[in-house]
Amino acid sequence: MSRIRPRLVSKELIRSGVTRPAQKLTASDLMVSHVGVPVFYVYEQGLDIERLKRSLTEVAAHHPLITGRMQKDANGDDVVVGNDEGLLLEVFDCDTPMPPYGLQHPMRRDCHRFIHTILPWRVIPKQLPLAQISVTRFANGSAVLAIHAVHSLFDGSSFWNLLQDWAAVANGGEVGSPVQDRDCLFDLMQTAVNTPDTRKVMAEMDLGTQFRLYPKLAWLAFENTLGVYRIPPAAIEAMRASIPEDEPLGARVSVADLVTAHAIKLMASAQKHQGDRMLSLVSDLRYRKALGLPHRMFGNALAQESMTYTHQALRSQTEGELALAFKRPGAMHSTEETLGYLGLLERHRRAGTIRKLIPKAIVHSPDSGFVQNNYNHLPIYGLDLGTGRPSWFNPKPVPFRMLKIVPTPQGDGGVDIHLTVSKAEQGPFETRYGRTSP
Repeated sequence: MSRIRPRLVSKELIRSGVTRPAQKLTASDLMVSHVGVPVFYVYEQGLDIERLKRSLTEVAAHHPLITGRMQKDANGDDVVVGNDEGLLLEVFDCDTPMPPYGLQHPMRRDCHRFIHTILPWRVIPKQLPLAQISVTRFANGSAVLAIHAVHSLFDGSSFWNLLQDWAAVANGGEVGSPVQDRDCLFDLMQTAVNTPDTRKVMAEMDLGTQFRLYPKLAWLAFENTLGVYRIPPAAIEAMRASIPEDEPLGARVSVADLVTAHAIKLMASAQKHQGDRMLSLVSDLRYRKALGLPHRMFGNALAQESMTYTHQALRSQTEGELALAFKRPGAMHSTEETLGYLGLLERHRRAGTIRKLIPKAIVHSPDSGFVQNNYNHLPIYGLDLGTGRPSWFNPKPVPFRMLKIVPTPQGDGGVDIHLTVSKAEQGPFETRYGRTSP
């Protein structure tokens, strides 16, 4: 049992001094909902609280919606209001040394000790801060920084743009280019509203589907467990070497493609069924040039992609061959198909039924569904707030079957995978990469 007993030292609302008019949430914002998404950073060298506060106040002026609130407008639609009511900053002290958080000791159940749970249905009625930050200082001088934000406010790209700017300000630098409002995506979705959805990666849940699915997902929360494994650069290069030399698409295969193929292949070796496996991938629309979205757009510019692997392919093909499937023509959404996906979301937003949509891979998560989220291209370990870089980054586990791909702290070309699957499916990973502590 954990001996962590944080004691509250200070609690305050950080305001930016900048306000913004209300912005309607896009269907992409509403799709991810007001659920809280926490991440955790470990600083063995500790943090300077006063420096952290000054830089946080300054950077908030460049990202003013983080100090705002979610509200309902006159039409009953969810909007984010830049009223500068403040983000929450709490500082805790703990009389014991910090546990040795890292690859061999991920946080797991300790996560809840560093955050307040954000329940999505309370965000608007209780006017909760959209970003809640806590620092827990330990007796040995180390610290854990927990950042808990409402997902409908922004996605990973927006979030790490904010963190990059925060680090720059904390070290005497300047922020990047101005942040762009989400109105550009909202307008794009209006033009796409009549585009048919042909890829159908989302399921539309009626009450019967919800009644059957949610108990299964609740059971997964107890059955699944988190494993964290480091895949070294040499192992990734060995996977890449299995791509046929004369394959013209080979140069386009990414580390995330290879690692995802590797993970689903290992999992399949421990699964009893021989059916197809469905993989859902989260993609960032900012990187689709044809859509014209700015890279510094603040909000959720996310789409779902889907891949299906047969049992035979997972048994017979190498990781390199499996990874090539991501790059084959037609594997990922075309521009027209992406507009069809956005049109589907917008139609449901207008009808007030956006929460009926769910990725099909999550529907199939109890048996063959699997979700991948790639952090490898993000500056995860760049959050130097004036005392040095963090030694460990820990996203909070999810209840359904999921793979999160994270760069290593050393940035050596390897990756750390945070894998939420059953204990049986963890087996092949433990055999190959070693077991992390409970």
